[in-house]
Amino acid sequence: MGPQYVDPAAVIDCDSPEGYAVRLPDIIEEIERRGFAIVRMWDASEDALLAAARLLGTPQHHAKADANGIARVTPERDATQDVTFDRNVSRSAEAFGAHTDGSYLDGLCSIDGKVRRVMPPAMFLLQCIRPAARGGLNFFIDGRELFLRLAQEAPDLFDLATRPGLIDFCGGALVAMSCPLFAPRRSGRWRIRFRSDLMYAQAWARPGLQTLIERYIDTDLLRLHHSLEPREIVICDNLRMLHGRDAIQADAGEGPRLLRRLWLWDEEADEHLPLGRTIVGNDSIFDAFRDYAPLPWSSPSDDRARISLGIDASPSHSTPPAISPRSMSPVCTRQKFA
Repeated sequence: MGPQYVDPAAVIDCDSPEGYAVRLPDIIEEIERRGFAIVRMWDASEDALLAAARLLGTPQHHAKADANGIARVTPERDATQDVTFDRNVSRSAEAFGAHTDGSYLDGLCSIDGKVRRVMPPAMFLLQCIRPAARGGLNFFIDGRELFLRLAQEAPDLFDLATRPGLIDFCGGALVAMSCPLFAPRRSGRWRIRFRSDLMYAQAWARPGLQTLIERYIDTDLLRLHHSLEPREIVICDNLRMLHGRDAIQADAGEGPRLLRRLWLWDEEADEHLPLGRTIVGNDSIFDAFRDYAPLPWSSPSDDRARISLGIDASPSHSTPPAISPRSMSPVCTRQKFA
């Protein structure tokens, strides 16, 4: 099967902030149906990006983002350069494999005197300012389709992918430990967490995970491609979808490919309460994840949308094999993927 592409007719046109509000039900329906929506906004300004986000959720900060949570995504080095590995591959011209944004996040931060768990964003918005002249094609993989295919076609790989304690994600000083590829959420849905260049797995499980990746993720089998154009914004369910892009082969005459990205906070993140002695007034123990805390709007919208996010594996869609509790493997040796 050759590459599959997003139908251009599926792009939702919004010619004004008012038009965006009118089309919001269509946008939500598209996100819930296939995991993402592509919206063509009235311009490519930061205001347009913030207007889109305001009706969808609370921004989540990022170490590379500004005060509004907006990060510039543009190549800062050429794909041919022989450089030491940099986890910010999104800022290079090389191909960026399928991944979950913020896969390396699982920690605590202090927000207004409350301790909250910091997780990968629930959603992200990716706004195109200037596409590449050649290359840089975006792609999306539906984690729900992957989940159901594994359950139906490869039960052994499904069992592996849902096993807790299997995978660690190491992104510099930020580490998410003992994660499954698919994890249940309090809502009853599932989430996917994946990024092979930051993944370490128990040695005994690596061959099976490598088979899963080669057969289902690193191929065009489940990929849906789209070439982002100026003014277009991808609004994506980060709990359900994987995304990536091809290598950027040539810049446009006006300059290198330029996108803006904004994360939206996972509202299911739990508040954590101390069980024993606390260190009064010392929030420095939470510094590692402070850069990834939520950024409440100065004037929240009263019209915020409700969106069902994550992987729906309910009987009405398809029922995977029953998942029973598993004992942790005694093998603790980890092996890196890429």
